[in-house]
Order: sequence, then C-alpha cells, then structure tokens
Amino acid sequence: MNELSKPFEAIVGEKLSAITFVLDYWQLQFDGPTINALSRLEVSAGETSLRDGHDQFRNLICDQIGKIVASVALLRPKPSRSPLKINPR
Repeated sequence: MNELSKPFEAIVGEKLSAITFVLDYWQLQFDGPTINALSRLEVSAGETSLRDGHDQFRNLICDQIGKIVASVALLRPKPSRSPLKINPR
C-alpha cells in the first residue's frame, strides 16, 4: 500500500454495505466507515476492472455490495486511470 492509500486502510477487511449515487459523487458505505468519493473510481472484480463512465460500471460496483474489501489504492490522477481503486475479495 502506498503513502497516499494509508488513510483508506480502515476499509480493508470491511464489507461494502451500500452505495449511494449522488449527482456528482458517490457515497460508499462499509460496516463502519463511509467514503464520499469526489474523484473518479475504478472497481476490479476477478478479471474485470472498470472505471466510472463505462456503461457497465454501475452493474459491477453494485455487484460488490456485501463483499469484503481486499485492497484499496489511492493513486495520483492520470488520464488513463482513476485515483481510487477498490478490489473486493
């Protein structure tokens, strides 16, 4: 885990319990912590990794509700990747 990701260590091992889609951000609720994501998101599940804006992103992220977070990374923004990446188990 990189230095940027350390504040997000609290959600590793937590279950994703809800996702709220707000006009221009997401609320990711875990068993305890909540993240208001004001940045781009990327979700990985198995061999699939999708960024917000992809037509199947909502389906993939909603499929992760009830799963445990295996890892999270906050990355320096680049045009080709999202700054927040969440991987469920």
